[in-house]
Amino acid sequence: MTRTPVTDNSSFPVIVLTADIQDTVQQECMALGAFGFLNKPLRPDAALAAAEARP
Repeated sequence: MTRTPVTDNSSFPVIVLTADIQDTVQQECMALGAFGFLNKPLRPDAALAAAEARP
């Protein structure tokens, strides 16, 4: 799988939801253009805050 960083993520926001809590995974996702990062178990308040935080 080839991973290409996104330079402009404003056109389609990607919020990652994962059970992996390693800081390196979050950093990699954000470096690849993810807009937000959520851990499982999903908390509705955190999901809503991530969705509302979109610039």
